[in-house]
Amino acid sequence: LSINTYLNANTIQREQYQITSTTAWKADDYIANAKRSLNTVAILEETSTPAELQRLLGAIQETHLYFDNTFILNSNGVITANSPPDSRLLSFDMSNQSYFKERNSKQTYQISSPFLSPETGVLTVYLTCNLKDGGLVVGELSLNRLQQAIDTIPLSGRNQSVYISEDHGILLAHPNSALIEQQTNLSSIDQLMTPINYLQHLYYDNNQILIGTQTKLSQAGWTVTALIPDRKS
Repeated sequence: LSINTYLNANTIQREQYQITSTTAWKADDYIANAKRSLNTVAILEETSTPAELQRLLGAIQETHLYFDNTFILNSNGVITANSPPDSRLLSFDMSNQSYFKERNSKQTYQISSPFLSPETGVLTVYLTCNLKDGGLVVGELSLNRLQQAIDTIPLSGRNQSVYISEDHGILLAHPNSALIEQQTNLSSIDQLMTPINYLQHLYYDNNQILIGTQTKLSQAGWTVTALIPDRKS
């Protein structure tokens, strides 16, 4: 019995680690590609006229399907180009936005807190890239791709769940999409975790004991968590 218990625990540990590491890799790849797309815009901004930049920004938007909206701010926080193009937004002052006021000159890329896009209803973050002149390239990065990654994970069928959360515990992707729409915060679960070994922890949620494994992303302060009920609880 003890051997079977040991083997079962090892199987769970291996499955959970494989799930979290694979999901984290997919999410990291998505964010890294989005950053490269913004960096391309930043390079073009230095060498293009305003008219050329507007045209090139549209071409990048069509070929790099990461952002619902992309726009460039000058050092005063004013929009100088945007895609999809909307002339009504040109010269619009965005200097009061937190991603502009809190930009860090020593950190090329920054990611905002998540929000539900009023246009698409999808959970979104602002991904920004610093410009040499003090301006910003801003992209509204849809997190729908993260949800797709979660939805395609083959689970073991033992009431296992997998989710992605940001550094304050707010859900970014979860099998139950209603929790995303509610911007559910699961930080209370993490605060009660107890280590089992170097990979797994015990989590306590709603009087239930869960076995969990986490993998942190390298491209953002986000975490992939896989949970499965402890059969002894």
